[in-house]
Amino acid sequence: MVCVRPDGVLSVAYTAQDQHIHALQIKDGTVTHADLNALAPGAPKVVPIGPPTHLVRGDGVVIVAYIDASGGLDAPHCAVNQLSLNAGTWVRSNLSQLAQSPIDGRAMTTGYVKPDQTTALLYVSPPALKELALAPGGTWTSTNLLSCSQAPPPSFIRWLTGFVRSDGIASVVYADTQNFLHELAFVGGRWLATALSETAKAPPVSTVAPQSGGGGPTGYVRGDGVTAVVYCGSDNHIHERALIAGQWVHTDLSLAANSTTTFGYPFAYVRGDRVSSVIYQGADTHIHELTLPSH
Repeated sequence: MVCVRPDGVLSVAYTAQDQHIHALQIKDGTVTHADLNALAPGAPKVVPIGPPTHLVRGDGVVIVAYIDASGGLDAPHCAVNQLSLNAGTWVRSNLSQLAQSPIDGRAMTTGYVKPDQTTALLYVSPPALKELALAPGGTWTSTNLLSCSQAPPPSFIRWLTGFVRSDGIASVVYADTQNFLHELAFVGGRWLATALSETAKAPPVSTVAPQSGGGGPTGYVRGDGVTAVVYCGSDNHIHERALIAGQWVHTDLSLAANSTTTFGYPFAYVRGDRVSSVIYQGADTHIHELTLPSH
């Protein structure tokens, strides 16, 4: 995962074959490498499923979050670990212990910062969808986001996405056990569920799972200010659900762009020139890009 640190360093965090978190760091054209597990005393190895979560917390602290592999892939009580950069030193914290929230060892984390600057880390612990949250000036807490909604439980092999929509609402999008997409939106102080697959009449998420995890949706705000969720469908096309005038609208991006059949799961972001970009691996094993200008 990619993170731009407050000190201007562009950092790319990944899990290496040694099951450590490594970072490639770029500053003023110079690239450096760091083994973050080696720099953080007591940091356990990583469960090699999905990418680590790399972001700047709401309080400005740079972190990497991951699931530890100390108990093996099927251990009933693994933990979410945080490596945080404090005054130039990487420090390890066991967030599951701090929030009293043990997890399934097969889980994957994702994270984002809410509009109120609360840092949220998300993971699946069947049948729950857990959020570890750190409010400004507070301590880590754990919440099952499904406890106050009628949404179905998520698939534990699919990635989640958490982001802030263009209307300022915190949103969590996930695939259920039947690979249909759902959104939990924090509106009026509570989580409201929407079945995106039903409202947009689009195909479910692809059942093809890459070796590093199960893939899943990615949510972002496009360069033109439209909230969008992008995913690889069961037809191996890249699909988008865009929130326009309060309604989720479906577009087959592969069909619209006359692109090749896909294989990998997409990543969507806004480039520096405000062009919306969707990156994915095609059936030819090449990296492809779908773009949408903001004007």
